[in-house]
Amino acid sequence: MKANRLLPVEIVFTPKWWHKNLGINFDKSFFFDVKRRVEDELKMRNYLYERFHIEGLGDAGKKKRPVAGPVHLTAGFIIPQLFGCKVNFHDGEPPDVIPLNLSGEEVQNLKKPDIFNTPPMNYLIKMMNTLEDQYGYIEGDFDWNGVLNHALDIRGQQIFIDMFEENPISKHLFEVIYETMVKFVQYIVSRTGSSSISVNRQMRNFAPSVNLHSNCSVTMISNEMYEKHLLEYDIRLSRELAPYGIHHCGGNMETVAPGYKKVK
Repeated sequence: MKANRLLPVEIVFTPKWWHKNLGINFDKSFFFDVKRRVEDELKMRNYLYERFHIEGLGDAGKKKRPVAGPVHLTAGFIIPQLFGCKVNFHDGEPPDVIPLNLSGEEVQNLKKPDIFNTPPMNYLIKMMNTLEDQYGYIEGDFDWNGVLNHALDIRGQQIFIDMFEENPISKHLFEVIYETMVKFVQYIVSRTGSSSISVNRQMRNFAPSVNLHSNCSVTMISNEMYEKHLLEYDIRLSRELAPYGIHHCGGNMETVAPGYKKVK
């Protein structure tokens, strides 16, 4: 590699850092109130530039932008809410999703939610409509996580036992989650043109059209377990949501790389 080759780097700060340095509170209105969405996003862009003076990290401009999602931090709580998970919001911390810990019978009876008749989508759509009316367009998106991430929110840690014992309810749960994810992402992309920037801000620099999702909890299982239970859903996501990518959270991607290699 040439010594002068430039590699892209992105820095994402925690809510605690933003709260301490800029006084932003990450309550519910930060995510859904139209006025706060626009004003806080502008504050964050300007503050990054004024503090670090790094081109691309922030923005010295004063132009307000209709950013619909929290693109300066990760907050993948919308899809769990569609299934009924409660979310606790905090001033200086990311939102906490409270797992439902559904029983096996409850999982067996679980159906794909009618996402357009749920409170979180109603809030989100209302905000998007208002932004589009005011600015003529919308940008930004929401982290939509991975299948296993959502399974943990719905079933709790028991999902690992389900997979180990090859309990058929795990497949039913993954199927319902997969179908919900596809419908959610397709809607967001239809409104903003992207689904990846809140997952990994690098995407805005070179491939904003890629549908990238995080696979945080895959770091907790073996590649054998991934291929047996979850690979098929990432393959199907890659077909439904092409162009497609996976953001692997953690320093052990080599363990699951053989499985990821099978995803187009």
